[in-house]
Amino acid sequence: MVSAAGVAVSTLAGCAIFALGTHYLQTYMEFPLKHKQYPDVILDDVKVSIQLATLNEENYVGITLDSIVSQPLYKKYHPENIEFILIDSYSDDKTVEIAKEYVDKVIYAPRGLFTARNIGAKSTDADIIVTVDAAQFYPEGWLNMLLRHFEDPEVVAVTGAKIVSPPSNIFHKIGNLWGDLLQKHIWGDNAAIRRWAWFAAGGWREDINQFSFSETFREEFDFWRRLESVGKVVKDLNAVTYDTRTRFACGAGLYEDYCLMIERGERF
Repeated sequence: MVSAAGVAVSTLAGCAIFALGTHYLQTYMEFPLKHKQYPDVILDDVKVSIQLATLNEENYVGITLDSIVSQPLYKKYHPENIEFILIDSYSDDKTVEIAKEYVDKVIYAPRGLFTARNIGAKSTDADIIVTVDAAQFYPEGWLNMLLRHFEDPEVVAVTGAKIVSPPSNIFHKIGNLWGDLLQKHIWGDNAAIRRWAWFAAGGWREDINQFSFSETFREEFDFWRRLESVGKVVKDLNAVTYDTRTRFACGAGLYEDYCLMIERGERF
């Protein structure tokens, strides 16, 4: 029989191995951008539309806007080959007022994150659509990492990885890290998709409850499969973004107004 002490030792060893593996995984994911090791990307014959969908994000949109316009590739090719569009769902705070200083155009959409993204895709003639979200920090070189894969004409979509930044969400952070490695799903806040493939795959589904986390999360997996039916889909673990606010912190006393809006079904 295995003794209790033996079980305890085995459990501790397993936890230690898992912790080391998690640390190594995050280190691997972050290494290129932390050390500014990202490839040059040529967009001379390519048009890119970066699109940010918002709903009452005045407290969280600034970090996203700053990090997008600070991208070296953005500064090199904006506005000739890269545009920045805000799709707002009629925010009643200062979201649009703040964003107008950064974006090229503001368009409006009914509430629903997938509805907003689909309207954004229809509003542009860009070759590639990059989708981002508020409260995300995009480190220098992230855009290069994401777009480098489109040198391969068979690639129709690329999704990066996401690291949860607040330390209070350690279990969600670990889950995200391993999910990035093992699961095939499109992070809507960290994705680049050829416009023709977006529509060939049917776009994001709007006939689901877009305020339900479980339904929208499931759609991220389904959209991957639909895109994969029209071409190659890539997950780049080094195209990292940092989630500075997450609904998994709700109940911990963080982001009170944000969490209350989620409970009332007032935001995506």
